[in-house]
Amino acid sequence: MKTAVLLPTYNEEENIEGTIKSIRKADKKYEIFVVDSGSKDRTVKIAKKLGAKVISVEGRGKGKAVRVAFSEINADFLVMMDADGTYPAEKIPEFLEKLRECDVVIGSRFAGRIEEGAMKQVNRIGNRMLTFFARLLYKRKITDVCSGMWGFRREAYKRMEITAPHFELEADLFSEAVKKNMKICEVPIVYRKRGGVAKLRVSDGVKIAWWLAKKRFSGKEMFFMVMAAITALQFLPIIAGLYEYGGLGTDVFRVVFALTAFCFGWWMRKNRFDWKEILGNGAIAGAIAVAVFYVFLFAGAAIGRPVLGVAVPEDMWAVLLVVLAVFNIVLTALIVGVGALAAKIVKRC
Repeated sequence: MKTAVLLPTYNEEENIEGTIKSIRKADKKYEIFVVDSGSKDRTVKIAKKLGAKVISVEGRGKGKAVRVAFSEINADFLVMMDADGTYPAEKIPEFLEKLRECDVVIGSRFAGRIEEGAMKQVNRIGNRMLTFFARLLYKRKITDVCSGMWGFRREAYKRMEITAPHFELEADLFSEAVKKNMKICEVPIVYRKRGGVAKLRVSDGVKIAWWLAKKRFSGKEMFFMVMAAITALQFLPIIAGLYEYGGLGTDVFRVVFALTAFCFGWWMRKNRFDWKEILGNGAIAGAIAVAVFYVFLFAGAAIGRPVLGVAVPEDMWAVLLVVLAVFNIVLTALIVGVGALAAKIVKRC
């Protein structure tokens, strides 16, 4: 049975030699592939010198590089690991043993051990939160969704439709494995301190969480989730009774609401919604917000706690409700449209 080891790289000249040698030490028969995203240093040169097969991919992006590698490699078993010296090549035989009964194997740092100084406390917390989020969304027991060491059977990695561009890759792999009903197992590993500068940022954690949700739900489901979030941001303080509508707190949450609607428009444009859909969804968002507000308005009146905090003549209520509804629907659609337009302008710059 043919076994390949895949190393995604970008400027890893400090670590690539040690990583390849550790793989050779584990077993000289493993076929080593280095998929490189345009390194500016000596990574490719060192890899070739040590006998690794190099797959060069134009443009940066770990997800893009691995997608290309999956299409070109044809081994019975494939183990993928980061080339930064943090993952234990000596665990590869254990991965291969697990792959006899599982489709996908993940090297878990949290089920194993993390060496002192190998992971910052903020990253440790972030990893655990993302793993909890993944377990919650996909209802699969897992202890380390962001691990950089994975094992696959050929039928598994050939079936995976990788669309993640960058560090969302591991979330994409997990999502694909679950959605295609693959058996996932874990192997405890020791995570070591890396050489060189770490490439992950806190913002990447937000992108990973977003990717987990995006892959879990359909576009329509995501739309209604965003609308629920927008509505909650504007009206939660009213429900909690923190202030009457019309005070300073309301102004603050109007700003939050506007920013959320702006980001929603940006997201739709980035995901290639047409302008009719963008403005239409913006109007729907406004209508949902208005409907929820009116529920609280009438509920407040029924229990003797006016939400508006102002006196309105009885003969003006109908007019006020219509004006408020139209105004909010149009305004929300416009804010969403501005967000989409901003995304279009930034893309052209």
